[in-house]
Amino acid sequence: MYGICGIIHSQANRSVNRVLLQSMIDGSVQRGHEYEGHHLEPGVGLAMRRLVIIDLADGHQPVSNEDGSIWVVFHGEIYNHIEIRKRLEAKGHILPTSCDTEVLAHLYEEEGDRFPESLNGMFAIALWDRTNRRLILVRDRLGIKSLYIACMDGTLVFASEIRAVMEHPQVGREIDLMAFSEYLTFQHTIPPRTLLVGIHKLPAGHIAIYEQGKLDVREYWDLRFPPEQAKDLNEKQHVERFREAFMTSVKRRLVSDAPMGVFLGGIDSSSLIAAMSRLGVPTVHTYSLGYPEGDLYGDLSNARIVSKCFQTHHQELTVSSQDYIEVLPSFVLHIGDLVSDPAGLHFMLLAKRAREDVAVILGGQGGDEILGGYTLGSLQWRYDRVRRFQRLPRWLRSSIPALMSPLLPRNLREWLARGNRDISSINAEEIHTLSWQFEAKDKRRFCPILRDVDEHCHEVVRDTYRRSGTKDPLCQVLYVYAKIALAENGLMHSGKPTMAHGVELRMPFLDHELIELVAQIPSRYIVRREADGNYTTKSILKRAMRGILPEAVLTQPKAAFPTPLKEWFQGALDGYCRDVLLSDSARSSGYYDSKEVEMLLEGHRRSPTAESALQIKNLLFFEMWRQRVLAG
Repeated sequence: MYGICGIIHSQANRSVNRVLLQSMIDGSVQRGHEYEGHHLEPGVGLAMRRLVIIDLADGHQPVSNEDGSIWVVFHGEIYNHIEIRKRLEAKGHILPTSCDTEVLAHLYEEEGDRFPESLNGMFAIALWDRTNRRLILVRDRLGIKSLYIACMDGTLVFASEIRAVMEHPQVGREIDLMAFSEYLTFQHTIPPRTLLVGIHKLPAGHIAIYEQGKLDVREYWDLRFPPEQAKDLNEKQHVERFREAFMTSVKRRLVSDAPMGVFLGGIDSSSLIAAMSRLGVPTVHTYSLGYPEGDLYGDLSNARIVSKCFQTHHQELTVSSQDYIEVLPSFVLHIGDLVSDPAGLHFMLLAKRAREDVAVILGGQGGDEILGGYTLGSLQWRYDRVRRFQRLPRWLRSSIPALMSPLLPRNLREWLARGNRDISSINAEEIHTLSWQFEAKDKRRFCPILRDVDEHCHEVVRDTYRRSGTKDPLCQVLYVYAKIALAENGLMHSGKPTMAHGVELRMPFLDHELIELVAQIPSRYIVRREADGNYTTKSILKRAMRGILPEAVLTQPKAAFPTPLKEWFQGALDGYCRDVLLSDSARSSGYYDSKEVEMLLEGHRRSPTAESALQIKNLLFFEMWRQRVLAG
């Protein structure tokens, strides 16, 4: 699917402007190649564009139930729609087509507002209940698809792309400074905020109901970790259950009437290739990306091993700084709701090449966030200390620091205090396991417009830790990764750029049933302490893939895949950054201290650092977005 949008007036006698609705679906940019559909009735207008992946001869939208009292537009895929269809038909529902969208209207008839709980897939859904004059909007559990909402003067406007909402004349162009502050810190905003005042993003796993001019937003799913003592299986049993659930998830995502491929890199995508081979997929196209700077910045050697082992049709792309310059404006335009992760441009370039062969790509997104990747091995020993202290009775944990504090050196007092607290109240070291791009002082230095804005980003992360509902430190971190880093960064910068080239990205690691199973696994099996005292990240996946993937892949250390921005911003892209960030438009915008920005660029040219590269990158992407998206 490509995109949906709609206009709902609380007054039934108020007609929807058809021309405006058309401009909204046109404004979504990511246009489907095969079909466009509309539904208009008094006070209601729904529209969609569709990229056909399955049901090549069917599945037109909007779709209704038998009597036309319920209408649906939908963006995404429902992987269990056949099972749902059989259940509905057994209850007497008539479903004349074979498309997954059709089950949604009938499922709502049976289950009401709880219908999203029965769905397995990635989706942004808009359902109009004509009888009760209510609109239901749903975003999938992990946030793979997005939904944007604006309410004003008895009218609700929604779309799966923020640019479509911006087409409405009542939606303004004022930048939300709290969201701007979040963007500089995280390289994205935190729902429900977006960069624009008045446009809100539906959080992952939430449903919004609009009726009688009022919008009610509620959560229908959250990731929950049971108590440690409830996780009573041994490691071998957990590995076997994970392997079975993983294979099921991959199998669900192989349903397609179009050719399929894989973006191949590390162990996550390699595991997808192994699973596809086990499931009998005869031909797989694989694509990897590297840089002229060499293996330091690429993951090509691992991809070559896996491609050779499973005999895939493999293609490699080498991306230069010039390629980056050429694709950056298009990336900013297509992503709309700005995310400045440079990996997003990789996906756009890979998708452009992949579209010559395939229409569906399986990707390894979520493997690190859900299964304990990244640098968690280096932090796990600290979490183990906290766990050991937490095993003491609460009264003893609270009395030891109080009674012994005067007698102990400062570092030991702090160690005891850390063990006695939830990780959400520990210092910024754990908070910064996220991609922290700007400290408050630097934000206000380069963007003095933020000097009077409350610095709330640490509290955003702490609050997410608290909502995890678990005391296990590693599980808390994985919860934060899933809710912030994954939903609003990793999925945004991968799904939209691939769709811009007509490629649908499917992510087996983000099957909610698989994730719920992983939450049942003790964290000591997720990041595992080995006999030599070292820690193995993503241990459950590596053990599940043992004997299936080559040993060289399983034992290879986690390799970051950074874009060489530090070098490029010092050299090949220095002039480009200056042209954008020191342009007349940027200087007159009021968002920057141009002298400080110039000093940042000059300082990086003379002595480049990873920190200054991140700062330049965030400012560059924002100014590109401000000029190309905000100004139209």
